[in-house]
Amino acid sequence: AVVSTQSTGVLADSFFVSCLPMQNPSWALISVDLYNTDNGVLNKGSAAGVPIVTAVRTDDHSKSAFGTICDEHFDDHAGELLCQHLGYKKLLSWGNVDGNGDYISKSELVTAGVSTVVNDPNCSAGSTSLMTCNPVLMDHVCDAGKSVWIECDKSSSTWTFTGYGALIKMDEGDTRPQIGGNEGLALTYVFNGQNHLNGFICDDGFNDRAADLTCQEMGFKSAESYGTHGEKAYVPDSVLQMMNLKVVIDYLKCEDTDLRVTDCSHRIMENNCGLSDSIWVKCRK
Repeated sequence: AVVSTQSTGVLADSFFVSCLPMQNPSWALISVDLYNTDNGVLNKGSAAGVPIVTAVRTDDHSKSAFGTICDEHFDDHAGELLCQHLGYKKLLSWGNVDGNGDYISKSELVTAGVSTVVNDPNCSAGSTSLMTCNPVLMDHVCDAGKSVWIECDKSSSTWTFTGYGALIKMDEGDTRPQIGGNEGLALTYVFNGQNHLNGFICDDGFNDRAADLTCQEMGFKSAESYGTHGEKAYVPDSVLQMMNLKVVIDYLKCEDTDLRVTDCSHRIMENNCGLSDSIWVKCRK
């Protein structure tokens, strides 16, 4: 597996705010996302692709591993639970990249330096969610061609946009983000019936009405200004990555007739946005 002391590149955006049980006592699985390639560029967020997981050392969280799931012990049940964890009701199909390299080919995995992290998902017949599995991590590295791909039923997405939590920012000297002020990165929540996930909104489609409703959701009158994390960093990237935060809402488009931000059209958990595309707002007190 690829082990590093910091998150870099496209995989840095793949964190979930949850920890899964582990069998190897020194590693914990903290995230999983589906990836595919477009002209050699890794993209995430679709309902089909190669699951890329992130694991961290439990005794030193600065050390992380990014990699795939080996197919040797993978089965339909593990695939179903994985799709459900990602917000889809059911699995359509699965296989390995040797048999189907359309999502990511073996050569692309090798070139990117991505190998296997999960040898066995270890989801027993009694496991009702991915959180109740006991995966074997960093115990065996199988060939990159044995990496699993899955296809979930896109029409059965169960994620719902539940609203905003707070605006977060850090001033010089702060050791952790401030919560509850009138400006900062807009932290929002989505829910799939089993798991709550917090993250950010991408700037795609975001407009003045969306900014006003965002501020009103948090008790302010309207928005004074807004922009992206790439333009103004209210919180350092390193802190956001340690908090396991990523973009969860894309194409939030609000009309004058929308009364709450959750009434606006939006897309959940399907985007190619990075942290730099995350929206910040400054609200009028």
